[in-house]
Amino acid sequence: MFEQEFGRPLSPFEIENINIWLDQEEQEPALIKAALREAVLMGKLNFKYIDRILREWKRKGIQTVEQARQHGKKFRQGQVKNTSSTKSPVKRDVSLYYNWLEEE
Repeated sequence: MFEQEFGRPLSPFEIENINIWLDQEEQEPALIKAALREAVLMGKLNFKYIDRILREWKRKGIQTVEQARQHGKKFRQGQVKNTSSTKSPVKRDVSLYYNWLEEE
């Protein structure tokens, strides 16, 4: 599934990462797939991002795919609000950028 989403074969390091999630951190395979889905939706196809998602879910006590979906939906809505509520661009002092080589 990872190789399909990434569009390439996984490196041995990436395969080891998945094994750590499964064996040492005892993550459910369904949650790992859900974290991959979240990363794809956010356009961030890298293992560090997926690892952060899984750690965040564990910290918040998220144990089911449905809980993960709800959390992801809230997160994405928060991202949209944050980007849409940005203030108007700060005006720069253009006097510093006057082109002295061109005549007025």
